[in-house]
Amino acid sequence: MTALLFIVLFALAGCHTKDDHSAVSAEKAVVKVNILGNHYDNEENIEKKSATGLHTTDNNKVQYQETAFNDEYTLVAELAPAYLHEPITTKAGTKASTETKPLDPGIRYKMAVYNSSGEYVTERDYIRGSENSTTQLSLDAGQSYTFVAYSVNSTTDLPSITFANPANKTLTTSSLVGVSGSTDFMYFRKDNMVVSGNTVNYIDITLAHKMSMITTIIDASATGYEVTAISASISPHFLTTTIQLSNGVPSQSDEVGNVPLIFQTLNTATIVSNPVILNATTSTGKLNLASITIGPLTPQNIISLNNLVISPGVKYDLRIRINPKDVFLDHQGQKAARINGVIWMRYDLGAPGASINIDPDQDPSTMDLYGNFYQWGRIPAIGTANWPGVTNWSSNIVQPDNAWNSGTENAPVKTAADPCPSGYRIPTKREAEFLINGTTASNIGSWAASQSNYSAAKVLTSIRNKNVKLTLPVGGRVQTHDYGGIYGPLGYEHRGQFAYFHTSYTEGNNIYYLQGSSMDMVVNTPGDNNVMNKFQAFPIRCVAE
Repeated sequence: MTALLFIVLFALAGCHTKDDHSAVSAEKAVVKVNILGNHYDNEENIEKKSATGLHTTDNNKVQYQETAFNDEYTLVAELAPAYLHEPITTKAGTKASTETKPLDPGIRYKMAVYNSSGEYVTERDYIRGSENSTTQLSLDAGQSYTFVAYSVNSTTDLPSITFANPANKTLTTSSLVGVSGSTDFMYFRKDNMVVSGNTVNYIDITLAHKMSMITTIIDASATGYEVTAISASISPHFLTTTIQLSNGVPSQSDEVGNVPLIFQTLNTATIVSNPVILNATTSTGKLNLASITIGPLTPQNIISLNNLVISPGVKYDLRIRINPKDVFLDHQGQKAARINGVIWMRYDLGAPGASINIDPDQDPSTMDLYGNFYQWGRIPAIGTANWPGVTNWSSNIVQPDNAWNSGTENAPVKTAADPCPSGYRIPTKREAEFLINGTTASNIGSWAASQSNYSAAKVLTSIRNKNVKLTLPVGGRVQTHDYGGIYGPLGYEHRGQFAYFHTSYTEGNNIYYLQGSSMDMVVNTPGDNNVMNKFQAFPIRCVAE
C-alpha cells in the first residue's frame, strides 16, 4: 500500500510540473502606448504636380498666382505649406518642414492589433491624458504584431472598424466607412514589432494627418480699407470617405462639393478663416470668391482662383493680397496718381509748385498749387493763378470739336494744340467720369468766393486705396463776354467757390468739364450750345497718354 501511494503522489507531482511549464510558454507581454504627437507632411513637392497658370517658388513648395480681381483690383495669391509662414521674398531663416506637435488632452484614438498573418487580434480605445484608464493590452510574448492607430482629432467621436468579411477579420479587410470628408483623420502604422514578456512594451505613436488643412488669409491692408463681408469656398471636396486601415488613405470617389470658408472676425484690414479640412488630391483646386466687401465696394461673382495643387496630408496657408491698381507713381517725369486705371498728374498744368516740389495735397492749399488758365482747344496759357492780366487771348476763332482729340472717347489721340507735357494729354469726358466714379470727394481750406482765396481745394480720394488722392485747387475760371461777335475776357470768377477743369470732349459748342463745388464733383456742360462756351478759360489737369 505504501508503495502504491508513492507512485500516485509521484504521478501527481509530474502533472503539476507539466502545467507550470505550459504557463511559462504562454507568457503575456504588456503593451502600452506612448503618444509622441501629430504632424502634417509638409514635404510635398509641387513640381511633381504642376498646373497651368501657376508659378512655384521655394524649392517648388510655394504656388504663386496673380490675376485680375476685377477692373479695380489685382489679386495675388500664394498657396504654401504653413510652416513657411511668410512669402519667400521676405522669409528669414528656415524652419523644420515637418513639425510634430502634442496631441491635445481629451482627444480620442484607437489602436488595433493584427498578428503576423494579418489577422485581427484586438483593439483598444484611448483618451489622451487618460491612457491608464483603458484596459491593459496584453499580447503573446515573443510574437510579431502590426499596430494601427487612428483618430479623427475629436474629444467625442471615434469611428468603429468595419470588416468587409466579419467572419474573416484581417488588416486588408479593415476599413472606416462613411467618414465625413471634413474629418481631421490621423493615422499610424507599425509593422513586425516583436513584443517581449520580460518588460513593458511601448508603442511610440506619431499620428500623421491624412487630410489637407487650409487656412485662408485675406490681406486688404494695401487698400486702406477694411473687409466687412465675404462669401467664399474651396473646391473640390469629397463629402464622405472610406479609409482602408492598411494604408490610411481616404477615398475620393463619393459625392463632390466644396468647403465654405468661415471668417470669425471681420471689420479689419486682414481677415483669417477658420482652418478647413479638405478631402481632395487635385491640381485643379479652386478658391471661389462669390462676394467680398472692402470699404465702399461690394463686387459680386468676382473671382475664381484656379489650378491650385492640393495634396492630402499637407497643412497649407492660402495667402491672398488684394492690391489696388490705384497708386502714386512717377510717370514721364511727372508726379502722378493712377486712379481707376487712369494716370493723372498731381499738379495743375503750369502750377509753380510742381517745379519746387510743394506737396500737392497740402492742407490748406496755396497759390503755388494753382495752375494756368487755358481756353478750350488752344495751346497757350492766357493767364496765371495770380491774375496779372490776360495774354494770348483768342476772341473770334472758334476751335473745332477735335482740337484736343483727333481720335475718339475710347481711343483718344493727342493733337498739336494740346498744351500738356510729353506723354500726357487733356483728359476725355469718359476719363473724367472714371475719376469721379473711382473716388470719394471731400474739401479742404476755406470755401468762399474771393480773388485772394487760394486755400480751397477739392480732394478726390481713391475708393480702392485711401492713401491715393488728387487734390484739385478751386481756381474758378476766366469768363467771356460777347462784344458783338468778339468774345473778350470778362475776368476771373468763382475762385474759392467752384473748381473747373477742361476735358477734350465737346458737342458743338457745349464743352464738357469737371466741376467741383463744396457739395459735389461732377462732369458738367452748359447745354446751351452758346459759342461763348469755347472761349472760356479753365485750369487743366493732364492725364497720361
